[in-house]
Amino acid sequence: MSLDVHQIRWRSSYLEIDYSSRDGGVPWLYCVGRRQFVPFEIVGLESGVRRARLNLVLGDGREVLPGGQWIICEKIKESALFSLQALYAEYPLMPQRVDYDVRHLLPPELRDDDEAVAQYTDEERLELVARHPYVTSGVTYDDEVLERLDNLDRVFRYGKNSYAYTGVFVPKTNRAGLIYLALHMQFFQRNKTPRHRQRSRRQMQKDVFAATYSVMTKLVPRKRNRILFLKENGEGPTENMEALQSRMIERGMDKRFDIRARYRNVFAGRQNIVAWLRDLFEIARSRYVFIDDYTPVFNFIDPGEDVTLTQIWHAGVGFKSVGYARFGLKGSPDPYNSAHRRYTYALVGNEHLRRIYSEVFGIEEEALLATGMPRLDHFLDEKVEKEYREEMADKFPWSAKGRVIVFAPTFRGTGQRTAYYPYD
Repeated sequence: MSLDVHQIRWRSSYLEIDYSSRDGGVPWLYCVGRRQFVPFEIVGLESGVRRARLNLVLGDGREVLPGGQWIICEKIKESALFSLQALYAEYPLMPQRVDYDVRHLLPPELRDDDEAVAQYTDEERLELVARHPYVTSGVTYDDEVLERLDNLDRVFRYGKNSYAYTGVFVPKTNRAGLIYLALHMQFFQRNKTPRHRQRSRRQMQKDVFAATYSVMTKLVPRKRNRILFLKENGEGPTENMEALQSRMIERGMDKRFDIRARYRNVFAGRQNIVAWLRDLFEIARSRYVFIDDYTPVFNFIDPGEDVTLTQIWHAGVGFKSVGYARFGLKGSPDPYNSAHRRYTYALVGNEHLRRIYSEVFGIEEEALLATGMPRLDHFLDEKVEKEYREEMADKFPWSAKGRVIVFAPTFRGTGQRTAYYPYD
């Protein structure tokens, strides 16, 4: 089966898709969470191109298309669901999806265990597909369609502009590495005070944290010579932190400054309120705070104008959008209450990265210090370089025979709790 999508457009409340098919296939919308298909109306054929359309107002009978992620796909033929062999013959890329689904039904420690995967029978594998009988690997998109996705977002206002029903097309990749499109339909209510989220449990937590920190700063005097290295995603310092501390001691700054460190992992299991209070206390006592990477506590509190908060960002620059470069997308930071907005300064690798990280952190370029990353300073030491080369040649003798390519991928996901890399 194959569908070639040539154009997507909105006409009032109608979503229209122009496509061609070599075997008579038609597009569908499918919501995995609801296990629901919604059909398009096929309205015409011209020069081999068909038009499919859907009135969102009638997307669910006499109601609008329900909120959720709706995938543009083809419906798997019922004849292909009688046996795994028939399914794979009809859809050659389906084995990759089935293998992925089977592995993710297993406990994390068994997902790479081929013997555990092999325990699933053909019938169980077929049932996994029958539970969600859609396929995206046969649907392809013209370049022009993908290039125009940003122009396809729609906002339908109603209720005297107090409410909105929105549609956003999001490109994704399936298990075969092919692009497919998902239409995210969502409902929103106007908030007159965007700095304060209405009826939000998270907002209540922020208010409590902010009030607690404010009390601490009044009761506990801030030490003007206190330097704090704070990390909330691991039990030890990062290389940048170690390099910076070593340089401070080398310069004798530990004689004039009280240098402290606090490292813990807030992403590992349920957190103790006492640990959070200790974080707040340490920040309240410190004049200079250095962090490396995302530090959640600053989503809740503003350290204050008398604190210099410096992000000594370790990542350099990655080949993906992060921070406010993802504004409006899944995983986007809050425009008002974001840790990134709190930084007094942030380090970047060179002058050319200041503009990029101004967008990432949502702070002005003047706040970005082009110092390079502290952990890389030793790369300029010829003795260190020689030692590392000898160590590598020792460990990997073949590396001396030609060019060495280092594959060091960054993670996927919207945060550290969901971070993963698809090694398959």
